[in-house]
Amino acid sequence: MSEGRRANTARTQERKGYLRSLRVIWHDTRALVREFRRPLFVFFLSVFLGGYLYAYLNNGFSSNDPLELIDMPYIMLALMVLEAPIEVPAEAYLILFWYLQPVLAVYIVGQGAVNFVRLFFMRDQRRSAWEVAVASTYRRHVIVVGIGHVGLRIIRELLQMGIEVVAVDLHTSEEADAVLREGNVPLILGDAALKSSWKMPA
Repeated sequence: MSEGRRANTARTQERKGYLRSLRVIWHDTRALVREFRRPLFVFFLSVFLGGYLYAYLNNGFSSNDPLELIDMPYIMLALMVLEAPIEVPAEAYLILFWYLQPVLAVYIVGQGAVNFVRLFFMRDQRRSAWEVAVASTYRRHVIVVGIGHVGLRIIRELLQMGIEVVAVDLHTSEEADAVLREGNVPLILGDAALKSSWKMPA
């Protein structure tokens, strides 16, 4: 193979690796967003929909100074941290927001902290999710079920042939981890006989 051909092959592989990294990050980010979807949903609902509702009630049903919709997300955030940039209204239906927003802020922060701690201490689960995200980007690859001595030998041979590999097994070992890390082979921890082990994120 000529030098020019080798260089083109190397560039193609580098480009593929870059695109794969982006796809993996995208899949993993979606998984993380799913973990935090409830506090995120409450946050956006309270800041944007709550802000629109506050401005609608304030401008349409009270004698207070009118509020601009573009300012409402900031005002709702300020109400959450008890630093409101507007005067306390006299109307009970508006005062309700002043009490509700701090409570929602406590829920959002608390729920987010619980999810973060759970993910931090369940690193094996996070690693498994990352490996599945990596595996979901593979095309035209070989799946090796079982990473014992024979499985690892097959994986080494396939990698030397330039074939991409995904490994599936119920357990792993230090030796297997070293081989898989060296070859950038994703490992799906699960029973290959179960359909759930083959489900990939969309």
